[in-house]
Amino acid sequence: MSFRRETGYCREKLAAWVRKQGMSVSASTLHRLLARQGMVSPTHRYRRPRFQNGNVMRPRNTTALGYLQMDVKYVTPELSGLPYTCYQYAAIDILSRYKVALLLPVLDEAGSVITLRYALKTYPFHLYYVQTDNGLEFQRSFHQLCLDQGIDHHYIHKNSPNENAVIERSFRTDQDEFFYLLDQAPNDINELNLWFQRYLVTYNTVRPHMGINMHTPKEVIALYNKS
Repeated sequence: MSFRRETGYCREKLAAWVRKQGMSVSASTLHRLLARQGMVSPTHRYRRPRFQNGNVMRPRNTTALGYLQMDVKYVTPELSGLPYTCYQYAAIDILSRYKVALLLPVLDEAGSVITLRYALKTYPFHLYYVQTDNGLEFQRSFHQLCLDQGIDHHYIHKNSPNENAVIERSFRTDQDEFFYLLDQAPNDINELNLWFQRYLVTYNTVRPHMGINMHTPKEVIALYNKS
């Protein structure tokens, strides 16, 4: 502990010094021990990729329509009743919570491109921005489509799903209010998709959402357009 005070060494350097003394210890273990002794200063600084924009769109900083969070959810046979896993490609408007989604049988970049094209045709307002994780389904082709459509494509930080909390929370709603309530297995993915699209109509036009003061997404859009 005195060596720590005298040198100010970080945990990695201190762990290396301890190992040179013949003891096996990890930097994480040392960090926990130092923290218990009150020798770790609290900090709000977090290391981020050098070439990545540090901003993300959340409900608290989104004041206009057309700013989306987009992600993919694995829909296992236990959820869908299908004999194989399918994938829900979904986009949700952060301000209004208006959501579009497709259930597709394959996880690849083509699925995200199809879904974004569908969103461009379906959303009742112009799209300016889409926020995704760093998955392989949101890479070159998807990014190029965003550029072609004049949409700003932003990647959230690695291992930070909370930055896409709106779409993640909507997946939980889909699980609780659609998949868990299925009373029979669909004949195929097309039938499941048909049922899911009917559910989304209710999600967007009938179901009140706590995050938007118990309004429906359609009501929020109408209120925004009046203002």
